[in-house]
Amino acid sequence: MKFTVLLCTRNSQRLIDEVMSSIVNQTLREDILEIIFADYESQDDTLFLAKKIAAEAGIPFVALNCTKSGKSPALVVGLNAARGDYIVIVDDDNVLFPNFIFEAKKILLAGDIGCLGSMGVFDTNLLKPCWFDKYPSEYAIGLPNGGGNTDWVWGAGCVVNKEAWSKLNKKSFDFVLNIERTSSATPIALGGEDVELALAVKSLGFSVVSSAQLKFFHKFEQERLTTRFLFANAKGVARSAPVHEVYRLMLNGKTGRFKVFLWRLKVLRKLLACIKNIIKSLIIGDHFARTYYGSIFIGIWQGYRIFSPNIDKVMTTVGSLHET
Repeated sequence: MKFTVLLCTRNSQRLIDEVMSSIVNQTLREDILEIIFADYESQDDTLFLAKKIAAEAGIPFVALNCTKSGKSPALVVGLNAARGDYIVIVDDDNVLFPNFIFEAKKILLAGDIGCLGSMGVFDTNLLKPCWFDKYPSEYAIGLPNGGGNTDWVWGAGCVVNKEAWSKLNKKSFDFVLNIERTSSATPIALGGEDVELALAVKSLGFSVVSSAQLKFFHKFEQERLTTRFLFANAKGVARSAPVHEVYRLMLNGKTGRFKVFLWRLKVLRKLLACIKNIIKSLIIGDHFARTYYGSIFIGIWQGYRIFSPNIDKVMTTVGSLHET
């Protein structure tokens, strides 16, 4: 079993030494077949520094040029080029624990897993605001759904089965969602490509699992730890929810003539859940939580408005993954 490590980068010099060191110093470094950088127009020393560290460690380094902005096009370029049995997706602010590959290999040998997620750990060098522990998922800290079998994982530190990706390619899979940031410290306008990838893999019949045995430090910038970032980011991520619900609808076998109605009903339920939390927050006087759930409500509604006009096309695209 061999691993490709994939980083999607753009002007990622800030932490690239530390990120690369965590890769080349894995306890099972011999199982790393290659390191791939899918880079979009970096103007700093990202590639130079990464290539130097890989060369010193004796690990093949591949730099790929991305012609389209955003995380999703970079993922496609990198996943297509990967030669490993599994691809470890490492964001440019992820520092892997030394036993990451070792633990991943143990888990992957035990079952037919299409996508394996890991646990984000807070960087104690950052100043944690008092509200942080209530909303760690907005920063990919902890485990999605508490770990175990699931249908989504953090994109940071996830491991993708190359066989699953090849099968998605054969079905002409293309991301509906594409995360973009104007800078590393700004909120995302539309997120959820990580959840979409996991859901697409699960649509093929592979299992999706997250495990606390796989850990990485998420070393995002201090500038993200503001209420302005939290609320804006929550809104951006929530805009992807209507697309995710299409995948879940199809996974539950809802492909009949009422599928659009059922999709709208699922979106409505998510909106009503937000309203319930907003009312609860108002009653107990938690204005912070009210603003947070209000941001999510607005995001889901905006996502519905964005994708509703082309929902038939989205459903056809997602539905094709289930065709034999």
